[in-house]
Amino acid sequence: SGLQWRHFRKEECVIVLALDWAQKGKKDSDKTAFVVAAITQDGLVLVLAVFSGRLRYEENAPTLAEWCRRWEPPDGARILVVGEDDMLSDAMTVECRRYKDIPEVRRIAIKGKGKLVRAQAAIIRSQNGRFLLPTTNEPWYEEMCDQLTSFSGAEGAEDDIADCFGILGRLADEFAPGDQYDDSDAPSL
Repeated sequence: SGLQWRHFRKEECVIVLALDWAQKGKKDSDKTAFVVAAITQDGLVLVLAVFSGRLRYEENAPTLAEWCRRWEPPDGARILVVGEDDMLSDAMTVECRRYKDIPEVRRIAIKGKGKLVRAQAAIIRSQNGRFLLPTTNEPWYEEMCDQLTSFSGAEGAEDDIADCFGILGRLADEFAPGDQYDDSDAPSL
């Protein structure tokens, strides 16, 4: 019925947390989003978990630290944390350095490109079956699907999770997971 089981060894994947920062200013403000995924040696992106919530500025880094602890690879390797290089990300990167559980946040340049252009790698990967999703019983699954299926790239639309998928798509295009990652060997983003 369209289901297919594939097995991947943890040590052959890189655990990545893509993030899209926001700060709570009012009830209709953007949400902070994290998408945790494993990137396999052949470039598949396995979505493991999604967080989306309205956080005050001072709640962002502690929440990220909790997620980094939860998803830290068991072999002692560090999780790779990646976000875009907008102004809020600059400030949050400095704030994250205060937390030992958060590795240095790698930032991907947005270079003034629109959201739809930045999402192209994820859109193409998804069309080609290169993003794999978990079962539908995850509590965040419906919100994720709603956001991804309604993504248009228009300003003001709720797209925080979609932005994280865009980061994962670009990262999977540029990062070779077969190369062992450590903090001293950052991928060329």
